[in-house]
Amino acid sequence: MAPVTSVTISSANSLDNVTEHTAVVFTCTTSTSRPAASIYWYIHPNGHSNTRTQITENITTTTDYNDLSVTTSILRFVATRLHNNMKMFCTANNSINANSMKSNEILLDVQHKAYHPYITQGNEYHVIENTTGTLSCSANGGNPVPKLSWKCETFSPTNISTNNSHGNVTTTLTLTASGNHTGTCTCISQQTGYQNESIDVSLVVVYKPNPPTGFRYIEGRTTSSSIHLEWKPGSKNGPPQIFYIKYKKSSDTLWNYLKVPDNGQESMEFSLTGLTENSKYEIVILASYGKAYSSESSVLVTTTKAIDKPNLIPLIGGIAGGVAGCIILVIVIIVLIRKYPVFKRSGADKQGVRRSISVDSDNEDGLQDNPMYESSNNVPSRTSTPSVVYAKPTKPNKPNATGTGDITYAEVKKTNKTVDVYENVATNNDLVSKGVTKHPHPEKPTTKESKIGDNKGLIYADLEFNNKQPGKKMVIKGDDRTTYDLVDFTKKAKPLPESDGDNEK
Repeated sequence: MAPVTSVTISSANSLDNVTEHTAVVFTCTTSTSRPAASIYWYIHPNGHSNTRTQITENITTTTDYNDLSVTTSILRFVATRLHNNMKMFCTANNSINANSMKSNEILLDVQHKAYHPYITQGNEYHVIENTTGTLSCSANGGNPVPKLSWKCETFSPTNISTNNSHGNVTTTLTLTASGNHTGTCTCISQQTGYQNESIDVSLVVVYKPNPPTGFRYIEGRTTSSSIHLEWKPGSKNGPPQIFYIKYKKSSDTLWNYLKVPDNGQESMEFSLTGLTENSKYEIVILASYGKAYSSESSVLVTTTKAIDKPNLIPLIGGIAGGVAGCIILVIVIIVLIRKYPVFKRSGADKQGVRRSISVDSDNEDGLQDNPMYESSNNVPSRTSTPSVVYAKPTKPNKPNATGTGDITYAEVKKTNKTVDVYENVATNNDLVSKGVTKHPHPEKPTTKESKIGDNKGLIYADLEFNNKQPGKKMVIKGDDRTTYDLVDFTKKAKPLPESDGDNEK
């Protein structure tokens, strides 16, 4: 039984020029041992041996079995730029070894191409005339580290510095700008084993522009929320200008800024909007070429317009006057209605029955007002009299007490026929056909006929009414649709005189 006493690592390649993505062959060999030894491969960053990583792929192991055995392991390793400056080693042991034996370490120097160079300031750099400017170019990740240089078409750079930090190299060109420096500068990256690369930047020397002229506000275009401005660019000897407008309320301390691009015209206009009504503002303008700024203009001071607010006092007074007039008008109408009613009752009783047949007070002849008929005289609620014609036959004159015959009687034909006051009352079917609501007939009163007076043949119909109130309106049919009043059956007329008509006064 014999433990492993040593293990050695070697490489068939020259480790000074291992190229990225190219395979490198490493070999580990143990001392003689019994039983045969086992070999393991590891890699770790330089200076960080405690963070090793085991390699398990592309490994071939052989053993020479004699009285004592020798074990050999071959690793085929493909390196990348991530493996640059890392260390490779192997370990070996068998069952007799208390601890593994470790080989020597090999530093990996993997050559790889640097990334494309870039310029920190971008592809265009503006510098103000007679000021100091810097251009910086960097290239990262190359092995070996690339060499960077500057070349300008309008001048020869002289003030160049280079810095290399962990494989990242930066070169800086410093210059004092003058008018003849405007042009193209090129950063060139040179790396051993690889083709040169370069990048261009446009160097622009700018001048301070003159301040704008004729800066003013247009009074006629000022509103409650905007101020209209006008000015002329101060110079046209460089690239397009940018105008900066500063403005604030006079009562404020902080300025607001607006950027207005050059429109290429001889004069420019711009409206400040979103302002507060009836407020005083201070406004300043300046021009710029890149980072070169002109001096500021003089301060404009102006005030936005106030919003016209309507005077509500006349409006309120007019509304109040109109309301008062309407109230007075209503009061006058009510007073007139109460003083001059549209319908005036003549002889109406407390039941509301209207009696409107006119009676000749000089020649009553015992006749009573008939509540079943309405007068043909004009009624205030109608525009014309009813179209009713009454028969008024003339009886031969009979001398009165003074010897003149001027008494007129209505001659009534004597019959024995029973008088039916409902003879002309329409039937329910008739009323329905004419669109009138049905109402039942009231109870017919008892009638009887008696002869009262002399032998001239005047006959009166005595009507006896009961106290039953029908409570509903009745419609009496007639050819000329004469309007009739309601009959109050609870009322009774005075008895007729017992004497003959010839003895009446």
